[in-house]
Amino acid sequence: MEQKIISMKNSITLPVSKFINNDSEPAIFDLFEWDKTNIEYIDLILNCQNYNKVLIFYEGEGNHEIDFIKYPIYNQSIHFVTARQVHLLSSISNASGCCILFSNEFLSFNNAKINFLRDLYFFQNGQLKPILILSDEEFKIFHTLLELLKKVFFEKHKFYRDILQLYMQAFILNAKQFYDGFKIGVNKDDCTIVVNNFLNLVEKHYKEHYTLNQYASLLHITSKQLSSFCKKYLGKNAYTLIEEKIVLEAKRLLFRTNKSIKEISFELNFEDPAYFTRFFKKETGFAPHDFRKNVQ
Repeated sequence: MEQKIISMKNSITLPVSKFINNDSEPAIFDLFEWDKTNIEYIDLILNCQNYNKVLIFYEGEGNHEIDFIKYPIYNQSIHFVTARQVHLLSSISNASGCCILFSNEFLSFNNAKINFLRDLYFFQNGQLKPILILSDEEFKIFHTLLELLKKVFFEKHKFYRDILQLYMQAFILNAKQFYDGFKIGVNKDDCTIVVNNFLNLVEKHYKEHYTLNQYASLLHITSKQLSSFCKKYLGKNAYTLIEEKIVLEAKRLLFRTNKSIKEISFELNFEDPAYFTRFFKKETGFAPHDFRKNVQ
């Protein structure tokens, strides 16, 4: 499959490997490397909004903004971006690295039983810093896996799609192991399980404007317990996380689309556009049209 990517200055046709899994859903995977000679391709690749991305920075400086939060770029770092997240690179210098794009279906190819992405904090909810900064020894592990991925991807022998999936799973599970070691409180205790389930529910129901009690009921706990778990795990109460999700989706729509404020408010199930404007300004300090001007 080829996906046309358009930029303000030019356009390229990006070849994307497309497989069909047992449910007849496309399983997308692509991989490319960049350095100072082709750094302009990065901005074009970032426009692939429907795919998850892993950006491996061999070296370089600059900033990577993910969902309107700016992260500095370090040598030997790995950045994880989920499908639909807004992200862009800025002030890049002397950068080289590799980008892997893949669809959710790719990791469940051949009916894999584990839903990897649902269990990965850096790919799950955007509440935790989606970056690994690695030592020389740690980075060697990922560089070795990346070289195996590249070899299989470009040679494309008979079983390459199955091997690609296994190597990609190994890459991500190694990332999870390092990520778990870096993050305090990310162990799979009752608190983190409840909070992750809550964030998945918010992702699914934010347009329905569920109350805190409704979410707590779905999790079979009280609203007080839910807020306590969220505060312990993420440093924020549950109600704040619900509002932040609605604000984030509004920001994405303001950034990515030309929809009017009224259309966006209705898409997010606000009955009154004026109330949506007040809500957005209260949460961000900007009226929606001012925010759109500032980010474009």
